[in-house]
Amino acid sequence: MANFLNFWNLKVRIWSTDWWRDPQSQIRRVLAALEGNPSIAPTEIPAKKASKASEVLFASHAEQEEFEVFRGLLAKNPNASDRQLLDLWKAVTGKERETQKVINKFWEYLREARGSLDL
Repeated sequence: MANFLNFWNLKVRIWSTDWWRDPQSQIRRVLAALEGNPSIAPTEIPAKKASKASEVLFASHAEQEEFEVFRGLLAKNPNASDRQLLDLWKAVTGKERETQKVINKFWEYLREARGSLDL
């Protein structure tokens, strides 16, 4: 697993006030950091699949934005194990603990993301 992802070198800090005021710019910062990380191999997403990104799946804006980050991680790492995805998602979003709520949200996002990416 040590060679799988070097996400410990990913340095993006999102302050809660910044997320609250402008979540779009914070997501762009995370995605830009991911794209600049050479240890994460990018994958091509066909145009047909990419069009599903605009679908709204969640009631709150914050959940939808968090899901889009998760979906981006899955698209860039389609062969990652569930454990690897959970660890990466926690690192990117700053989640330190694996509470039942976090784990449930992970499974919900994983199910929706795999469906939207046809994985």
